Amino acid sequence: MSKLYLIIGFIFLLFFHCSKESGNIHYPINKPPLLQTKFVKLPLRCIRPGGWLRDQLVTQSQGLTGHLDEFWPDLIHSAWRGGDGESWERGPYYLDGLVPLAYLLEDERLIEKTKPWIEWILNSGQADGWFGPETNKDRWPLAVTMKVIAQYYEATQDPRAIKLLTSYFSYLRDNPPDWPDNAWRGVRAMENAVTGYWLYRRTGDPDILKVIQSIQANSFDWVSYFVKFPWDTKALDENRIPHNWKSDGLTAHVVNVAMAIKYPGIWYQQSQEEHFQETVYLGIKNLDKYHGQVGGRFSGDEHLSGKRPTQGTELCAVVEYMHSLEKLIGVFGDPHFGDRLELLAYNALPGTMTPDCWAHQYDQQANQVFVSNDKREWSTNGNASNIYGLMPN
Repeated sequence: MSKLYLIIGFIFLLFFHCSKESGNIHYPINKPPLLQTKFVKLPLRCIRPGGWLRDQLVTQSQGLTGHLDEFWPDLIHSAWRGGDGESWERGPYYLDGLVPLAYLLEDERLIEKTKPWIEWILNSGQADGWFGPETNKDRWPLAVTMKVIAQYYEATQDPRAIKLLTSYFSYLRDNPPDWPDNAWRGVRAMENAVTGYWLYRRTGDPDILKVIQSIQANSFDWVSYFVKFPWDTKALDENRIPHNWKSDGLTAHVVNVAMAIKYPGIWYQQSQEEHFQETVYLGIKNLDKYHGQVGGRFSGDEHLSGKRPTQGTELCAVVEYMHSLEKLIGVFGDPHFGDRLELLAYNALPGTMTPDCWAHQYDQQANQVFVSNDKREWSTNGNASNIYGLMPN
């Protein structure tokens, strides 16, 4: 028996040594000087959904996600597929859901839907690295589109995707920082880092890290914001929470906050300073303390609104909070992030959609009894944000 234990121990030590030496040889992981993450997100199509999860995805494919581009003018005429219509974020956001859904289900109908969009985007790259519709001069929708192209690459291994993303990071490297506090591209600037690190894992290009460092240094300071959280109960009681779309109001915007909670954690991979890890936990603690709602979310209708159960929370914020938690559990490996993610996924997320995924609710409430146009004490959204439909307000 002692010999058996010795052999088992030797095998374990050998495995541990080899694993430490070789690392993860199956999937792209952080390269030096980045800190290694605790978990590695499996590339699209590495696993196939089954059971309940597949049923949910099929329902999505048969609902709005699978048909929205057939009747919504903003998508039918989208400039992101060569039309003369909307050229900002709606096309990219639609693709951010459609592309992974199509390839996870291996649904040929949906895959065919993605092709005109993807082909147009891949062919839109300019000599300086910029891409997308000529009428768009804003960096924000390009950040969303990069997430789409990264997922497309994972599903297809199309080398044009890497070329497009690499060229755009060269554009960011060669042009001055443009991340103003009074614009979406500024307060959401670190969304670019999500794709940037993804790209660095595959190319090892050090210029990508220089771009991300520049973004971190030249965009809104979310770290100080979460440490010295300004929109507490006192600010709410004194009506100091700004309900506008200026630089101060954007820091109280629920979707921006849901996105930004991951930024200190994302940057931690490069900075490796414990302060940024601590900021994530403090930020979540403050959001729960001053704006927490049942179901794992925090209020925002459309700005942060306190803990009253009459306040609403946008579906957009729920989804972005989930995305942030997914990234944070990858970096830190803390199961508490997974618990919160599960709470949102099984409560707040389905609460704002009809079972057939043909309509969604812009604002949900903890004490909601009736779905109606009745007057509600929301910060900025209209009363119709409570009903299940296609468009808010």
